[in-house]
Amino acid sequence: MKADRARRPVVGVMLQSKEGFVEAGPEELAAGERSMWPANNPDFWPVPLRTAVAENTDTPSMVAAAPAAVRGVVAAARRLDEHVDLIVGGCGFMWAARDRLAGATSTPVIASTLDLLDFVLGMSSQPVGVITYSAAALGELVEEHPERARIRLLGLDELPAWSALGRTDYVARGGWSRAELGRELVGRLAESLCDGGELAAVNAILVECAAVPVFRAEIRSVTPLPVFDVFSLAAAAMA
Repeated sequence: MKADRARRPVVGVMLQSKEGFVEAGPEELAAGERSMWPANNPDFWPVPLRTAVAENTDTPSMVAAAPAAVRGVVAAARRLDEHVDLIVGGCGFMWAARDRLAGATSTPVIASTLDLLDFVLGMSSQPVGVITYSAAALGELVEEHPERARIRLLGLDELPAWSALGRTDYVARGGWSRAELGRELVGRLAESLCDGGELAAVNAILVECAAVPVFRAEIRSVTPLPVFDVFSLAAAAMA
């Protein structure tokens, strides 16, 4: 497939092992129901989409960087390899597998928006904000980063609707809606940008949580700061 340089590119997304996420090729995804999440919604992407489900990557396992979850991410990347032209992580905490992913495929891989962390930190001397599902868990992952003092974390897992997304069966159990998620995100972000808030001094924002990019319009209603997320980067790279 990759030998045909004239064909249309394909992007591959490694999905979490959660309700509603299935492994599928471009034709199946194009003909199926539409998800609200960019990770498995072909309408978000300017090129055909292929998905692979990473086993053992429910939110608790991914947040904890469990060894089985890391193995699941690497295995999903390898299944996408040779079938796509760029592989993207569908959960920001897939960054925990970055060392294992290095050299595991011949296809370029962006495991997480966190792969952009050093780049954005290098853009200025100011702090950088990261919107994450779990600030506590991400804090552990970046604890040894040489610029840790400039990395400001904003977690969403304590918000009622956002906390519901952490369950594997979040669709069936409910307790959230797109509108509720948007309202909670706007309120939390606005609060964090005020004096004394977690992101008060930042001059750029990274979106680690893969559920957040769908709310770009809501984020923009709160702040004019540059906002980086892995899906927008990948879509631009493949357009």
